[in-house]
Amino acid sequence: MRCPGRKTDAPVSRSLLVATDTRIGGLMVESHLVAGRQDLTPGKPLLYGQSITDACLGWDDSRAVLEILSEAVKASKDAARAVALAGSA
Repeated sequence: MRCPGRKTDAPVSRSLLVATDTRIGGLMVESHLVAGRQDLTPGKPLLYGQSITDACLGWDDSRAVLEILSEAVKASKDAARAVALAGSA
């Protein structure tokens, strides 16, 4: 995950914390097969599945984030449904 214009050397995996912050209403997940990024260097082979632009989450972290977000959406919908039902009773 990254925010547009993000300028930090913080490890990408720290972005997993964003998924548990209730103040966040949306996000963009940049993911690739292999975490991080690599430089495009002439004569040096590229690692298949790793970005050459922005640092990305790897597959395992991406999957974990999506599972966390899915559970958070379910919990939010359940809470909203409970409030609506309580208000109509």
